[in-house]
Amino acid sequence: MINKLLGHSPRTFTYYIIATCYLRMIQRLNYNLLCSFCHALEKLQTVEFSEQHYEPSASEKANDEAFLSELQKSVASLLRKKTPNLLDGHNPGNIYTVDMCTEFHLLLCELLQKISEHLTALQPIQKKPTSKEQIFEQLDLIIDVGTLLRLMVRGSAIKRHLQVIDKVLPDRADLVKASSGDEDEDSELASLDNGKSLPKWKACVEWLELMVTHFDAIQTLIRFVSHHSTGTIDPQGLIPSAPRQQNAYLEGVAES
Repeated sequence: MINKLLGHSPRTFTYYIIATCYLRMIQRLNYNLLCSFCHALEKLQTVEFSEQHYEPSASEKANDEAFLSELQKSVASLLRKKTPNLLDGHNPGNIYTVDMCTEFHLLLCELLQKISEHLTALQPIQKKPTSKEQIFEQLDLIIDVGTLLRLMVRGSAIKRHLQVIDKVLPDRADLVKASSGDEDEDSELASLDNGKSLPKWKACVEWLELMVTHFDAIQTLIRFVSHHSTGTIDPQGLIPSAPRQQNAYLEGVAES
């Protein structure tokens, strides 16, 4: 059943993942360490461009191209910031230039803000929904913004951008001080750091990747099913982890 759902209706499966895991996603967004990165990004309103060498992988190039394509569809309804240079860019292989760098940065901040707003807004809706349509509309907002954010984070332009603004990012000592002592946060920080002393921009990339991990998982499962039609997926791997304060009605809607 899961294989058929992923193969024929991936959007419905995405509803299920977001509906059952959104509390976990909110928890990560509220990690003190991640908030430190977000605050640093928000303070910067104008980017001074500098050329940064970064050799993108094939998948990163593909994500850059998909990001531009998705942006064309999303900008009118989802985003407040104007991105004329990004929208007019005709070279997916180089979407981070002197004309685009500030737009790219403001768009990143906008997406981070909106994913947080849309996820948080789902909480009161799931407590007292007026209809299934109301829940689906909110889930659609989360999916559309999350998809665009994932493509940005998994592309190459974000790596060049964070190298350009590396000086404004918080250093490791500040991040450790900002730690809330939350066990989940400390555990995920340890797994990301793994004894490495990363440059600030690379540490920021890893935290951004953590934010979109649920959207990564959806795409991984879809690719698996599309290339292994006879393969099986263990349903136990789809059981959401803590926090488990899920609403039975919301889960039922997502599964319907």
